Amino acid sequence: MSAYPLTPIRYRAFDKNGQPLIGGQVFAYEAGGTTYEKDTYSDKGMQNFNTWPVTLDDMGSASIYISGDYFIQVFDADGNLIEEADGIADAESVAQALLDGSSGGASDLAQRVSDLETARDEHTDQINELNDTVLDLQEQITMEVKTDRDAAIKTAVDTLKTALTEEFETQLADVILKFNEALENVKIKVGGVYISTDSTNPATTLGYGTWQLTSKGKALVGYSDVANDPNWTKTVGSNFGAYDHTLTLDEIPEHDHKGVVKASNQSYSGGNGSRFTSDGNTDKAGGGQAHNNVQPSMIFAIWKRTA
Repeated sequence: MSAYPLTPIRYRAFDKNGQPLIGGQVFAYEAGGTTYEKDTYSDKGMQNFNTWPVTLDDMGSASIYISGDYFIQVFDADGNLIEEADGIADAESVAQALLDGSSGGASDLAQRVSDLETARDEHTDQINELNDTVLDLQEQITMEVKTDRDAAIKTAVDTLKTALTEEFETQLADVILKFNEALENVKIKVGGVYISTDSTNPATTLGYGTWQLTSKGKALVGYSDVANDPNWTKTVGSNFGAYDHTLTLDEIPEHDHKGVVKASNQSYSGGNGSRFTSDGNTDKAGGGQAHNNVQPSMIFAIWKRTA
């Protein structure tokens, strides 16, 4: 069984001056009186219950679907009774009652169809009676239902679509904002360093920032706060060292040199013999080339973010 709307498209109520019944309340009871409260629904599938009573919006309307027989009372926001009716029933309940044999025992199919049509007409009259407060408004609603139903449905769908779109765009904007905030937290800050095996400017690969190559051809040394370390390790951004260095005398390890002894044949009284002399010099060695200070290395592009 499904529920049906209390009026076509959306239930509307008006005060005694023909104005929308803003803030009005709709009370639903079991048919026959106000003894037992009865549920109404905000959807045809009966998945969502309305509040009891149902409070009308700023257009004097509400989505009200009913199932079964009802006694309905409508009050304004101040508690004044606007209208009431008993025996309000949804079309499916009326039709089912007829099919179950409540149509006066008619067994002929044509008669049953006639009974259903009669019940449909009676149900339409009930709906119209609930909206006969102002004749012009009643005619407008009747015209909307009979001649412009598709347009009314389209308007309702467009309104809902617009509301859903606005809600989606609001939620999407919130997600984008949070994403951008999170993205900013993981971006390299100004003054930070990006190291890559690709020499392409990070502004192209990362998509943000202004970058410049830094530490060109130089190894990286960690900043030091150790007292005995050299002073050049205690200033961030300082430079030290060279590719090649010719050792000074003070940098050569302490060592000894041996004198060169030379032998020569000499004649002297009494015969010939060898004579050994020393000139005080040593043989020279070494080419005096600069010393290579570069350890085995791998080259990376080191970029510093400047903006």
